[in-house]
Amino acid sequence: MLKIIAAIIITLLGGLAILYLEYCWFDTGNCSFQVSRLYDNNTEPKIATATVTHSLPFFECKKSSVDSQGVDDCGQIEPLAFKINYLYRNGGDFQSFGEGSVLHSGDALKLLFKPTEAVYVYIFRVDSQGNVKRLFPTADFRGASSANRNPVQKGVQYFVPDQKSFRLDRNMGEESLYFIATRQADAVLEQQYQKLFIAQQDQAVETITLIQKQLVIEFKKKEKQRLIEPKLVTDVASEPISFEESGEIFSVLPAYLKNLCEGCVYRVTFKHDL
Repeated sequence: MLKIIAAIIITLLGGLAILYLEYCWFDTGNCSFQVSRLYDNNTEPKIATATVTHSLPFFECKKSSVDSQGVDDCGQIEPLAFKINYLYRNGGDFQSFGEGSVLHSGDALKLLFKPTEAVYVYIFRVDSQGNVKRLFPTADFRGASSANRNPVQKGVQYFVPDQKSFRLDRNMGEESLYFIATRQADAVLEQQYQKLFIAQQDQAVETITLIQKQLVIEFKKKEKQRLIEPKLVTDVASEPISFEESGEIFSVLPAYLKNLCEGCVYRVTFKHDL
């Protein structure tokens, strides 16, 4: 009996040795468990270290295949692509603004975006007093267009607000716009904002203040998740976007967000002066 067990163990060890020679000695690219060489080019001895190089065997990892959640076979999350413009005007043409811009009371604000896939978009504004207002979607806006709803559709041009523009009030200080895109509805943001909306209807001041602080904390937590800073880049290769407002026709070059990660926040903070 002992001889049979010993024979089985020897057979298994021999099989493992053959597999190692095949995948890790002659073909290191397909080896999921590699041991570094004991000697470098200077023939100095080194300590052997082991590292796992692939969560899946190399031949099973197909980056061309992406599922409905935006995750490829290698476990990598595909970035979200958006054409988006942050615009303002003060009696003249619309101009672009971004991080660190200075805007003034009475300026008109408008956002334009076009997604390359069907996703959920959330846009919030936090003013200098810490008040939080959701700019998109606008299901709870009285008289708001039914177009600004989630999920947004691939290739559709969205305007925020859908008609006319937002106007900056006379409360000076720093203000921020938070843009968040997810392939699934963000239950945390939706639940928190629904509580805020109810509290505002009830004029529950303490509850409003608490929920607004919680929302800002959630924005900042999502900001920390990203490893690459999204960048707003002017898309000079595309045709200008034309739109009408208050009987006037405006035209702007589109821009796009580069490296916008799933569920992360793109924040624009500007200074609000008189």
